[in-house]
Amino acid sequence: MIGSDVLSWSYVYADAHWHVFPVSPRGKRPLEELRNGKDHATDDRVQIERWFANGHGDRNVGISCKPSMLVVIDVDTPKEKNDWTDGRAELIDLIARFGPLPETPTADTGSGGVHRVFRAPTGTDLVGHAGRAIDVIRNGYIVAPPSVHESGNSYRWRDDLAPDEIAVAELPATWIDMLRRRPSPAATSRDPGSSDERKVKRARGYIAAMNASIDGQRGHDALWAAVCRVMHGFDLDDATTRSIIVEDFNPRCQPAWNDNQIDHKIQSARDTADAGRWRVEDREPANGARTQSNSDTKEINSNSESETKARWIVPLVSFLGDEEPSDDDREDWIIRDIAPRGEALLFAGPPKCGKTWAMLDMGIAVAMGRTWLTHENTVGEPVRVLLLGYEDGLRRMRKRVWELCRAHGITPNDRILREHLIISREPLSLPGDEKAFTAEIKQWKPSLVLVDNLTRVMVGDPNSTKDAAKFGNTWIKIVNDVGGGMGFLHHTAKIGALSFNDRNAGDPFELVRGSGDFVATARHIILMRSIEAPGEKLSDVRMRGNLDLRCESFVAGFSRIETDGRWSAQLTNLGDGDSVRERIAGQRKEKNEAQRKLEQAAEFERRREVALSLIRRDGACSTRTLAAALGLKSPRSVQPMFDALMSSNVVSFDSKRGYMFADQEVVT
Repeated sequence: MIGSDVLSWSYVYADAHWHVFPVSPRGKRPLEELRNGKDHATDDRVQIERWFANGHGDRNVGISCKPSMLVVIDVDTPKEKNDWTDGRAELIDLIARFGPLPETPTADTGSGGVHRVFRAPTGTDLVGHAGRAIDVIRNGYIVAPPSVHESGNSYRWRDDLAPDEIAVAELPATWIDMLRRRPSPAATSRDPGSSDERKVKRARGYIAAMNASIDGQRGHDALWAAVCRVMHGFDLDDATTRSIIVEDFNPRCQPAWNDNQIDHKIQSARDTADAGRWRVEDREPANGARTQSNSDTKEINSNSESETKARWIVPLVSFLGDEEPSDDDREDWIIRDIAPRGEALLFAGPPKCGKTWAMLDMGIAVAMGRTWLTHENTVGEPVRVLLLGYEDGLRRMRKRVWELCRAHGITPNDRILREHLIISREPLSLPGDEKAFTAEIKQWKPSLVLVDNLTRVMVGDPNSTKDAAKFGNTWIKIVNDVGGGMGFLHHTAKIGALSFNDRNAGDPFELVRGSGDFVATARHIILMRSIEAPGEKLSDVRMRGNLDLRCESFVAGFSRIETDGRWSAQLTNLGDGDSVRERIAGQRKEKNEAQRKLEQAAEFERRREVALSLIRRDGACSTRTLAAALGLKSPRSVQPMFDALMSSNVVSFDSKRGYMFADQEVVT
């Protein structure tokens, strides 16, 4: 069993004096009860047994590297966070340059990467990265076998390379020297004529000739190359590197990078062990031009300060990049087919169709790292979400959040939710507040901003083309500047509920259009409409945008359930419209049939009472007499009722007089 494996492997690690601690099941975070996380790591068997025995076998196990005197070379697979770089290819290149790595305990991770465990060199501070997809873990921790990844894949030691099968190796001297952290250069002097000023001038000329980054065409590679070339090529400090990138490179990028992205690249570049490859040869040809080294072929005239920079006429490679883009379109989404990454989102529909409930519920799901209405969360972990709610009063908004959280099995006091979700009612005006708002967003870095609703934020008339254009431009600028998605809830015209009987009622997205035409601004639109369904609250949900969709529509159901005096509000995906239509049609048919039977029974009883009353009064009754008394045209319509009375021996039939009571004597 997994439980016994986790405990037994933890004992193996402890026997090797590796310090372990419990990690959340199928996760990478230290167990919540450990306030100081990995700092609780120990090789004490008694504590280890408390953590992993007695029904806690589903926990993952982490190894803290620093107290274990270990350093781990973590080779990752291509992901967005490493700019889609393949760590395996980087490792092959490093081995060719710095020599092979000795055999040592080696594990395959649950995400497809590899952990190589080495003895940490004493007295040497190491960098945190050997490449964009190769981490050097010295002060952090790793998740170790037999832990289970969130994907369901297990961490496994390779054959004959488990810690109880092979000794931990030392890193080769060439690798230690390559990974040794070197001090950052001193701040660049700007005194005229100094050698540092000359380096800055050369760096600016060099960077002006490099191709700018273009969205979707390995733009991260271009920014990485520019940062590394400035920093390591000319031996400049972080502040000077940032100044050159912001002033000479970023204005040409499409779109421009935000401050957080640039700072992240600078930090990663400073922490990389692969600085040598970016060195620029310091040479000055006789004609005064400075030429670039390595693969750069463009010649730059250092005295041509007024040279016009190309904006439209750029090499094809700057557009196509070095490799074909990945086919994995999950990287376009936070919630598949619902919430795109870094795009403008419009959540539209008439009033009272459940938009606010849906928007709040989606925000909670994204903040918790969960799927939403069966739509895949491609991030796979909690990310920050900002909700701006202006439509509801404060008390109603709080009630909604509590009820939705209960349906998710949490409360608003959940630690993860509180760390990743902010709900605010602070007024926002766009255009007008965009600078201050963008500054706060850049600082907190949410992946998704959701606003209820558009008309409460927009300055001007939503039906004015001019005002809508100003608002749309501001909206897109904020999205581009902060690099996160931003969605607005927008009320369309008040219309009746959608009838399932009308499948071709025209393009529903025309409901959003007007003189403002916000559809043109949003890259992705979610449209909701109520559905006629007696006894149920249903909404037709449709998606449209510039990204490929696997699902273009579904039906959402909404229900509120009371348990122990507390309400929970739950949204569910009931499937595509056709299947829900068939289900509702079947339910209606059953209901109509039941109603028809009730009406038939009531009519039968009415006819029976009238017939018996006529027999009591006249001694007998014919079908013609009863039909006339009931106001019916055809005597045949009452025949089934008389047949039923005869079969139960209530009446008998006389050919001369008609129907009479069964115990009544016939007078001849």
